[in-house]
Order: sequence, then C-alpha cells, then structure tokens
Amino acid sequence: MGIILAQSCAEITKVMRVIHRPDEVFHHAGFEAKNYTNLTFNRRFGCPAAANLEMLETLINAILENPLLLHDAYFTVNGIFGFNEKVTHQKVPLPRGLLSRKKNLQWANGCFVDLDIYKTNPPLDPYQAEGELLIMVGLGEIPAPSIIAHSGRGLYVVWLLRNAGIEDEEGDKAFSNPPLPEHATPRNVARSEAINRQLVKCLERFSADSRATNANRILRLPGSFHTIAQRKVEYTIRYRGDGVLYYTLEELERELGMDINSPAFTQTTRATKNPGSAPKRINGYRALHRKRLAKLRAIFLYRGGIRKREQKYDDGNKSSGRRRFLIHVATACYGSGKPRDEALKICEDFARNCKPAYPGEDDPVSVKAIVHEAYKTPPWCIRDETFLKFFGISPTVAEQIGVAPTPKPKNTGAAALAQELREKRRDFIWGYIQAHGPTSARRMEDICEAHGFNASPPTIRKDLRVLQIVEPPSSPVTVLGLSKQQDEKTAIEAQANLEQRRAQRERETRRIVAPS
Repeated sequence: MGIILAQSCAEITKVMRVIHRPDEVFHHAGFEAKNYTNLTFNRRFGCPAAANLEMLETLINAILENPLLLHDAYFTVNGIFGFNEKVTHQKVPLPRGLLSRKKNLQWANGCFVDLDIYKTNPPLDPYQAEGELLIMVGLGEIPAPSIIAHSGRGLYVVWLLRNAGIEDEEGDKAFSNPPLPEHATPRNVARSEAINRQLVKCLERFSADSRATNANRILRLPGSFHTIAQRKVEYTIRYRGDGVLYYTLEELERELGMDINSPAFTQTTRATKNPGSAPKRINGYRALHRKRLAKLRAIFLYRGGIRKREQKYDDGNKSSGRRRFLIHVATACYGSGKPRDEALKICEDFARNCKPAYPGEDDPVSVKAIVHEAYKTPPWCIRDETFLKFFGISPTVAEQIGVAPTPKPKNTGAAALAQELREKRRDFIWGYIQAHGPTSARRMEDICEAHGFNASPPTIRKDLRVLQIVEPPSSPVTVLGLSKQQDEKTAIEAQANLEQRRAQRERETRRIVAPS
C-alpha cells in the first residue's frame, strides 16, 4: 500500500519526514540544484532540516517560490553533520564538498538502489518495472522496499533503516516511533554500502547503477522536474499495517543472504566506547609537534642562539625575532601534550640562551605571557617548507642539520592504479573529442562506459577542465507549471542568462585546438 506524492509543500515534507525523521534526531539535510540558468539561491544550500518541522517546511516553501529550483533538484538521503546549528532561517550556504564526503555523514537513514530502466533492452516502463519488483518481493528475492520513486527515466528503490534498539532496564529492546536511524559510523557506512552493492546484483536485470552505491549519494527531490525526461519525480511510500517499513542492517543482510563474516563486515576501526570515534588519533598530532620541537632545537643550535629581529646571521639571513621563535616553541610544546609548567621551563631555557637574552628592557611581553597565550588557543602547525623559509634555512642546510621536510610517499598500490586509470580515461576523452568534437558530460559518460571507463558527469567535467576543453552548453530549461505569459517571460530570461554565461565562459576559458 502506498501514496503517490506530488509537488506541494505538505507532500514533499511528508517524504522528508519519513526519511530524515526530524522529530527524533537533529542533523542537516543538504539540497542541491544542478542544472539551472537563472538562480537567486546558492548552488548548494541546506538547513537544519531535522531540527524541527517548521524549519523544513520553511525551506521547502522557499524552494517552491522559485520554479527553477525544482528543475533537477536533489537532496541527501543520509543525514549530515550540522555546519551551523544556530541557523534558523530557510537556507544557509553549504561549504564546498560538504555533500560529497562520507566523513560528514551523521545518520544512515536508508539503503537504496538506482534502476536505469531506460537502458534495458527493450526499455521498461516505470510502472511495469515497479510491478516486476513487487513480484520479486512476493517470491522472497528481495526485501519489501520502504519507498519506490519514479525518478524521471528510472526508479529509486529505498529501504529505510532503523537503529537496532537500546536495551532498557529489563533487557528488552526499546524503539521510538518513528524509529531512530542508524549511526553513520565507519562500520555501519561500510555495511550499508555492501547492502547497496548486493541489491545492485539482485536487480541487475533492471540495469541497476553499480556506481550509485556510495552512502553520500544524493537523489532527486520529490516533486522536482527531470529536464531531460520532461517528467516530474514521484515518490511512493509503502506501509506495513499502520507504519512505514523500517529495517535494521542485520535484517537486510539476513534477507539478502549476505555473509556477515566477509571482509566487508570486518571491524574497520578500533573498538571504542563511542562508536565512530578515534581517541588515538591525537597521538599522530602530538608526534608531529614533537618533531617540530626537535627541529626548533636543531635550528637554535645551528644559529648559536636566536638574535633580535632584523639582525643578520653569519650567512646573511635576517632573524625573525626572539619572541616569534618562542611562540613557535610554546605552540609545539602545547601540541605535543606537555603541561604548561614544563613548557614554561623549556621556553625560559631557550630565552636565556638567545643573543641577547629574552626579555630585554625593550621587550614588553614576558616568556610567561607567551606561554599563557599559546595555551589559550588550539595549537597550529605550518608546513615544513614555510617553517624553514621563515627561519631562513635553505634546503642544503636543512639536510645538514636534519630538519629537511619529510618526502611525500610515492603512489603505490591502489593509488597508483587509480592514477593510471585516470590518465587512460583522459587520454581517451582527448582522442574522442579530437575525432568527433566536443560533447556533453552526460553523453561522454555513456561513451566512456561503453569503452570500459566508469566515470560520473562531475568527474568528466573535471577531466575536461584539466584538458582545457569547454563543455558545450546545455539547451535552455523550460519552466513548466506557470501561466503562458509567465512561461514565456521565464523562458526569455533563462535564454538571456544562458547566453550571458556562455559568453563569460568563452572569455575565461581557452579551447585547445588539436595540432595539425
């Protein structure tokens, strides 16, 4: 049993509430409009969508006020960490890359699969594909989905997740209604992505997208418009009895016949009191500052003591000043985990041996004040190259006194293989464009896939930028759902903005012409 959702605030909010469960947990939902020509909103924007229902409705109403925002609009399935929990307005800018990093995930709301049924032979009708899915559910081949969405040219199938429950005092499992989602710990993220890959295998005959299995995937917003297919995105929520279908990770793994002892489910992080935390990560940070303190000692000995600011050393380099050197020492002590009293003794020892000793009559800041100020803020650490340049140490001298920067490790193993595949893909794209002319990123995606190169349109656009090739502009977007007069006016504005962007892009970017 389900309900088809259209393009109203209440209906879109209903889907978002079922997925993100705003009354139970606090996190953020990100939104993105990909293909647009005239947009007063930011490209990526979000709100504390799970803070309360009022904020979510305010944001969706703001989206609906501008019909162009509904064209190729996307949202995050899983909850992301709050970038500004004090925000109470309808939208806030999202930092670049926030939606595309797994480390920003806070809650695992569901597992999903993207069915590209238009690629099957022959292409399937969405309703026909949905009927065949339900037959597979009846035969026990796949679990019953929580949501089925017509994405324009294909289908989204979503299995919502719930927490396994917390034992109460009597040892029974306690659940909220609606249930809490799973925490997006590294292990749970790996398990959910393994389930996504298994679902792709089960639904291979529907041309399931094997690349759409990452946990930070974004899906089309309910009620948005697919500009290529010229269709509206419709979501169907499925119920069991009086509630929505929710699964634990264990239930999905069991129903899909997955081996939980496989490498995909092994412990990916150390067992900690708080799942997903890394309490020993600070050890590496402290080791970095201990090395920096040792390098400061080596520089101090090489200089024979730090001189006053602007005074020259024997090699002709000017001193950066005794106080600045002591600030670096105090910061390195703080970062290496030394107590403040010990840091004060170390800094006083350096100060006594400066030339002249610090502080002098014209030095207003005491050593104790330097240490106190350093321990007030989190320690910072600049790059080795900048650090050595600041103190006037050349690469040759750095090698002699043992403070040379640590060389970066060469790409080996998986990193080297990825770099090799990246170069081969770019060589193929360059050769194809030289032979057949420029084409869109989406068209190039299909061409690359046919030749064994898997890459998404954003990746291909990055390749084109590296190759300094201009992607042909897409056709102007037609805004539907308006009056004839508004439609004509919006289309004219969209075409004017498209021409303006095209002219600006041609001025800023130089097309590479193949050598004769």
